[in-house]
Order: sequence, then structure tokens, then C-alpha cells
Amino acid sequence: MTQGPHQPPPEFLPARPTSTSGKGGAGGRRFLLPLLIAGGLLLVAGGLYLVTQSNRLTGGGAARVVLSGEQIEELRQLSVQKEAAFEQARLNRPQLNEADIQLLAAALQAQEDYITARGALGKDNGRLNNLRRRYHVLRAEKLRASSDQAEATALELAKTDLPQAMAGIRQAIELEQEIAQRWVYSSLADPGRLARLDTRLRRLESEPLWRRTRDLEAEGRRLAQTGQHDAAAAKFDEALAEENTFLEKYRDVRETEFDRIEKLTVARDTARSVPASAAVDEMVRQATAQEQAGRWEQAVTLWKQAVERFDELLARHPRSTLADRSRERELTRRGYIAQAHPRILAVERQAATMRQRLRGREVGAALAIATPATAEVQELNVTYPGIFPANDPLRLELEFIVERQSTLQALLPDFDRQLTPLPGTPTLRLLNREISQALYAALLGNNPSAQPRESHPVDSVAYADAEAFCRRLGWALGAKVRLPTVAELERAAGDVTRAPVPRQAWTFENSDGINTRAVATSAPNAAGFHDVIGNVEEWTASAATEEEARIAGGSVGWLAVPGFPSRLVPKREKSRILGFRIIVE
Repeated sequence: MTQGPHQPPPEFLPARPTSTSGKGGAGGRRFLLPLLIAGGLLLVAGGLYLVTQSNRLTGGGAARVVLSGEQIEELRQLSVQKEAAFEQARLNRPQLNEADIQLLAAALQAQEDYITARGALGKDNGRLNNLRRRYHVLRAEKLRASSDQAEATALELAKTDLPQAMAGIRQAIELEQEIAQRWVYSSLADPGRLARLDTRLRRLESEPLWRRTRDLEAEGRRLAQTGQHDAAAAKFDEALAEENTFLEKYRDVRETEFDRIEKLTVARDTARSVPASAAVDEMVRQATAQEQAGRWEQAVTLWKQAVERFDELLARHPRSTLADRSRERELTRRGYIAQAHPRILAVERQAATMRQRLRGREVGAALAIATPATAEVQELNVTYPGIFPANDPLRLELEFIVERQSTLQALLPDFDRQLTPLPGTPTLRLLNREISQALYAALLGNNPSAQPRESHPVDSVAYADAEAFCRRLGWALGAKVRLPTVAELERAAGDVTRAPVPRQAWTFENSDGINTRAVATSAPNAAGFHDVIGNVEEWTASAATEEEARIAGGSVGWLAVPGFPSRLVPKREKSRILGFRIIVE
């Protein structure tokens, strides 16, 4: 008979009173039973975990079967034999077939069964891991080859058969996913390749949408060109919707024009605004007709209506190419011109009288007219903003006369003596010398010449510079001033069938070939002109639409031979031996 539980010594005082009643003993047994059950369950669960963990690591999933030692050894020998047969096949064949791969699979299975039967953990068996890795590599390599072939075929089909191409890329993706999920020990899983295939697939998927939005745009532009603007706007709307869908789905895999949404919006709004713009154009036509008929009050009303209608266009279709603020300003300006017509007409009459006085070389009388006319232009510009913009020819002419009055008083009295009638056309007067640096600077305010010498011909001037001088000199003379033509210069040169006489032309024969001479220092020819040949080459008239013009007459660097030299150069040409002279009509 065993002794009962150890009793504490009498001096031991429990932390809590110990109950000795039967009720207390029953309570202890009530707690003990659940604890025993829980402990048993934990032991069972732990055992199951160890068994399944062993199977998981070894690759086996079958329930463990108790085999004899001889049977376990037979499994090992079978694995070795199958592996040897596989190695023999690999040595003897240029390419392994499925039966050969199954030999390696059988070796792996036998090894797994062997490990399971022994009860060892797979991670401790190097041969098992080696077989598994080799088998997984073979399977993954075969899938990779199929994946590569599917991709290559798809890329070729993408040119002619888009659905089949997408199917091929999907197949390649599935094969890559199988490598990553099933043949994990091969280490051939390639997330980068999988991502590239996915991008390529989505790019192919985007092609119909990408093409459709552009086809819709092209159709919209065709409709707009044929005047079907409502239908065109509808097509642009469809194109916008498709483009937005494209951007939501495929922005990351396919590029599109950076501002394509903006372009389509502009095209749509432009198509929608065409009727309103046409209505404005009709009002402009009517207002212009009223002006031509002298009905200026009616014209003012129409200009106001045109401005109001155009403001509606701006508000409703702000992205339209027809919603041009500069057009609004011009419409407003035209309305102001109609309102101020009587005063503008008075200024124009003053300007006409001023030109008459200048042609008569009555500088004082011309200035007396130009000064109040300029003040009136300034006042009109305040009352009606923009009526005379900064580049308005009449405004520029009046301001020039007032600002350069001292120059005009010094220039005009003697200038006519430098103008000589052109042989064969006495109504045209050609300057009998080249434009000097002093005269050029007096009218334009600067001297562009390479070597500033006031008495020498101005040089280093482009065609536009020469035209600007003609315009200002024309204001000063109250007449039309322009560049002469090649034919006009040749007539002024006289007989060109013989080389020029040295005393009448500064050429390479009587100069250093580089430095020019002062104007009118050579002897005049029979017609009274100096240096039509030699000294500096001279610009001649050319159409405004042309980018080139002829320069004629030769220079100090020209060899004096019979004929009249001329050559074609860009209008932007500048040279230290290139100047000009003018003709007055």
C-alpha cells in the first residue's frame, strides 16, 4: 500500500486555506481530466506533424509502408539502375526522348520510396536532391524551349494574324507559369521573362484599340474636310473615348502621342465651332459691304454683332483653333474703325496733303500738317484702343516725319540734285550714286558698315535693310521709292560691251580689291551716274515671295571685263562690298 501525498510540516502555512472536504477533492478531479485529454491530443498532433513533415521534405506523399531490410535495399538498387540507364541513354542519344526522361523520373521515385521506407528526412539525402533537381531541370528546359518557340511564332504572326499571335503569347506565358509553379527545383523560373511576355501580350491586345482611335480620328478629319462638321465632331468624341480607354488599360505598355488627348479635343471643338465661325464670317462680309457702300452706322452694328457672336464661340468652344483671341481683337478694331471713320478719313486727307508738300519740298508746311495729324492719331488710339497699332503704316509715316524733321530740313533741299532721269524712262529718277553711310544712318538711325566712314557707300546690309531704307526715304520725299531692277541698272551703266573706263569705276584694276571709295568720287558716265559698275555690288528688286535676289554692278574686287556683272544670292546676304542705290517713281 503506497503512502499518500507528502504532508507539509506543521509550521508550513499554505497561501490559501486547503479544503479537506469531499467537494474540494471532486473539483480537483474535474480539472485534471480535461488536462489529460488536451495533452494526449497534442502528442497525437505532434506525431502527425513529424510524419507529414518528413514526407513533404522527401517529396513523398504516400503513407509509410513497413518494408523489410531486403525490400528497402531493392528500392535503392532500383533507383541506381534507373539512373544508370538514364545516363547511358544520355551518352548514346543526341537528344533525350520522353522514355529517357521517364527513367530519371523512375530513379527519383524509387529514391523517394527508399528514403520514406527508411524513415529518414529528405533534406539529409544529397542523392535525392540531386535527382530531383536534374529531373526538374529537364522538364523545365523542355517547357522553356516550347515557350521560346511559341513566342517566336507569335511575333511572326503579329504581322498578319493578331488573334493567333496573342494565343501564342498566352501559351508561352502558361508554359513559363508551369516552370515557376511545378518545376521549382530547376531554378529556371524567370520572373523577368514572364513579365516581358505579359507586357508583349498586353501590347498586342492594345493594337486594335490603338488602331481604332486613329481610324476614328482620320474619319473625323475626312468628314470635316467635306463640310460634315457635326458628324466629324461625333467621330472625334468616339476617338476621345477610345483613347481614354487605351490610356487606362495600356498606358504602361504602349506609347501614344504625349498630347493626343489635347489634339483630339481641339479637333472636336473646332468641328463643333465651324457653324458659329461661319456665322461670324458672314457678319464680317456684310459689315465690309456696308462700309464699301458708305453705310457706316449699319457697319458699326454688324461689327458689334460679329464680336458678340465670336465671344459666344470663345465661351462654348475655347479649345477650338477658331477660338483665336487675335481675331476677337481684330473684329473689335474693325468696329472701332467704323465708329471713328470720319476722324480717320480726316487724318488720311491730312497725310495726303502732307505728301504733296513734301514732294514740293515744302518741309515747313508738311511739318505743320504732320504734327496735329500725329496728335489726332494718338488721341484716336486712346479712345479706340488698337485702331492704329504700332505697325500701322500711316502711324509710322506721321511719327517719322515729326521725329525726323531736322533730318528732312537738311536733306530735302539738295536731294533732287542727286536724282538723274533713267535713260529711256525719264519719269523714273535713279540716284546717281550709291547710298552713303551718312544718309543711311540719318534715316534709319544706325550704320551697319564694316568700316564706318560716312562718305563711303553703306555696306553689310541685307535685302530687308535696303527695303526699310526705301520705305523711310519714300515717306521723306512723299513719293514711292524702291530698289532698281537689274535691267534698270544696266541701262544706267551705258555701253557694257566694253570694259569700263578706270576713271569711271572703282574695280580691282585701280583699287586694293578690299576697301571701298567715297561715293561719287569716280567720274560719271555718259548718263551722269557714278559707280554703277564697281565700288560696291548693289541690291536689285525682287518679288516679295522670293527668297533670293540679284546683286549687280561688281565691286572693288571685280576684274573689269566687258559685260554687266550680276549674281543671285540669298536675301539675308551681307558683305562689306554689298550696298545699294534707289529709284524714285
